[in-house]
Amino acid sequence: MASLYPKLQSNTSVVFTNNTTSNVAASFTLRKPPNLRFCHLDSYSANRLAGSVSHAWGASIRSLSLNGSLISERHFVELLSKCYNLENLNLSACNNLFMTGNLLVNEADRKLVETSLKRVTVLKLCSNRYLSDITLNRLLILMPSIQNLSLASCHFVFSPDMYVPTKATACSVVTFNNLLNFICTQTLKLKTLDLSRTSIKDDSLAALAKIPDLQLKELHLGTCREISDVGISALCLHQVGLTHLYLSGCQEITGNGIRLICENLLQLKSLDITKCQLLKSECMQHLANMSNLQSLNMSGCYRVGSDALISAIQQQGMRNITALNLSYCSLIEDEAICKISTLPQLKHLDLNSCLSVTDVGLQFICTNLHNLEYLSLAWCSEVCNLMLITDEEVRIAEIQFNNFSSLKCKCSRQNHSFKQVLNLDQNLKDDEEKTTCCFWNDKPERKTYSINHLKKMRALDLSACTKLSSRGLFTMELPQLRSFNMSMSPRLTDTHLFQIGHTSPLLEELFLSQCHEVTDTGIAFILENNKLLKTLDMSGCDHITDTTLKTMHIFGRSLRNVDLSMCNQLSVDKIEALESKLQHLVVQKLLHS
Repeated sequence: MASLYPKLQSNTSVVFTNNTTSNVAASFTLRKPPNLRFCHLDSYSANRLAGSVSHAWGASIRSLSLNGSLISERHFVELLSKCYNLENLNLSACNNLFMTGNLLVNEADRKLVETSLKRVTVLKLCSNRYLSDITLNRLLILMPSIQNLSLASCHFVFSPDMYVPTKATACSVVTFNNLLNFICTQTLKLKTLDLSRTSIKDDSLAALAKIPDLQLKELHLGTCREISDVGISALCLHQVGLTHLYLSGCQEITGNGIRLICENLLQLKSLDITKCQLLKSECMQHLANMSNLQSLNMSGCYRVGSDALISAIQQQGMRNITALNLSYCSLIEDEAICKISTLPQLKHLDLNSCLSVTDVGLQFICTNLHNLEYLSLAWCSEVCNLMLITDEEVRIAEIQFNNFSSLKCKCSRQNHSFKQVLNLDQNLKDDEEKTTCCFWNDKPERKTYSINHLKKMRALDLSACTKLSSRGLFTMELPQLRSFNMSMSPRLTDTHLFQIGHTSPLLEELFLSQCHEVTDTGIAFILENNKLLKTLDMSGCDHITDTTLKTMHIFGRSLRNVDLSMCNQLSVDKIEALESKLQHLVVQKLLHS
């Protein structure tokens, strides 16, 4: 019974699908988890389960998500009226709920949910095509404590004169003026706003930023394609307290916009400039001054090169970075990885599709980044070895250091060659050994490296590393690993799965898509030994047969998601039998006819 203590259940979430029965819902009466998610339920399932939950343990629910579920207005009001302690409400893609425009139109309904909604601090209304000013106002007026509001992918009207007078309320569309009026009443409380994937323009963003007393901490503008440096300028001038700014896909932002951000938003901790394709290497000199920055996402900024990144890190302004995403930055090379490996607090590093990264870069990662918890080397086709042991392998790696286009160390005071800096010449004097190099700050004490040095690794992505050798996988031991992606690895065999299953007992996600050497034997070992496994992707594994389905019947009770697409030796009736027995299991089963 001690395990049912409410504080021990605070992070527990229950997900209801169309296959969830009322009996299953009732079984949580004693546990009463505080987080409930309805996952894209049809109208029958949503209404049925809403009734079961509201009477059984609605009062304990603090976070309620109805994302994509076709719940009726009546059952929604009934469920909400029992959730007296609700703090987080997600009504994203609940088009059925807003279609008629009559949600909470009755005074009696508003009184029923008033108590439940007064404590709500987080409201998500993303992707609601039928949302209007009237229905939005009915909800917001009952939520005086709103701190976090998300309206991503909602169809705003930014020129209200075309539909309704400026001071009126629209009954069929959401106007930006109406949102501004609400924000004016919540300036002291509202801290987070998400307007991603809307058609907001520079003038609208400026009007938002200039609202008196508004002090946003977090702003999401992902894929707002009409935002340019002009809007960023107004934002930086008036919202200087921002700590999180997300500009993913804002393709009109240039280096000048980044300069304005770096000069004015000095408290910024997280910056996402994914796919801001006008950014060049010059923007890195501005980012080097962001001493409080902890997370930087530059995925898809393919014009940013290694030299600029090296220079930025050398200025010590990025020493607090814990998460760095450089995926699809094709100009990033091993030279930059060396400098990245000097960031002492780095925990998350994404190098997906950095095609110039080789074993040399991996060596620096494994040697220096001992706090790393997430590493992606997906599509880094030049990464071959997870471990170097023999003298010959070390010799080859050292030769690779010398094969860079420039054989001179750019930041060395005496401009020594890489060979001198790496101390490959045993006759170097002591004073020469102290020479600082952008590739190696301290002479390595050992000439071996292994991915096993990354003891805190929780997620590793080596998908499409087609040259990866077998021996490194044989010796890999990552006891804290939760997620492992080896998709499209032609050399992966059952023997490797034995090693992974034996040395990574905490594994929860395993991706083996198009690993054509994997058979039933390897999968059986994984299922039998990894009791926490929840997600298993075997799509395109040609040698998987019905034997694996039988193994899942016995050892697959922890599984929640399985991908069996293109496993052409599987029988449809056997898959259906598995789904019937393990009703909690979501199976992807696109098969050849």
